[in-house]
Amino acid sequence: QGPLASDGEIFRELGGLGFTGGLAELTADEARELEPALARHGIAGGIHARVDRYVRPESLTAGLDAHLRAQGVEIREGIAVTGMETGPGAGVRISTATGPIDVDRAVVAAGPSSPALLERLGIALPLVGARGYSVTFAGAGARPRHALYLGDAKVGISAYATEVRIAGVFELGRHEATVDHARLDRMVARCDPYFDTWRPSREPR
Repeated sequence: QGPLASDGEIFRELGGLGFTGGLAELTADEARELEPALARHGIAGGIHARVDRYVRPESLTAGLDAHLRAQGVEIREGIAVTGMETGPGAGVRISTATGPIDVDRAVVAAGPSSPALLERLGIALPLVGARGYSVTFAGAGARPRHALYLGDAKVGISAYATEVRIAGVFELGRHEATVDHARLDRMVARCDPYFDTWRPSREPR
């Protein structure tokens, strides 16, 4: 029973459910060979998910916006949607701060605000909002070049072309936009022991 036994069991269960992504359990030395930024001591090993991909959300949404506009889609920005109800015929009437909009169909993708928008259509959506934390910085020195999930710290790291994003924390039912800076600092500091010379907690932000 190695230190990654429980993780390996989870991935074996995924394989039994049809996941064919390709996973390799790595020793500590193999993990460091793949990602040289990892610490020389204290790393138990790793699991390499060869099929996983990640993208910077800002570039994804900007690309989607550009593609839709090129296809002739009208995009209206900065309009507050205040409600939805049955519209003329079989359509939907969307109430906005600038007046109603009648459409044939509507896709609701408003996160934790979605249940309130759907109530008047008789749709009960059991959705509860959650909040996490992330911080993005340039990442000087020997920063990671791969996306990583630090198991014990429960923190994800996205390595972009010129920056690094650290994300974690899960606060169920939280909606406000205030930031607990002490909690954010603790999340970032938990990453320090995983790396050889890079210290996320010392990055300016």
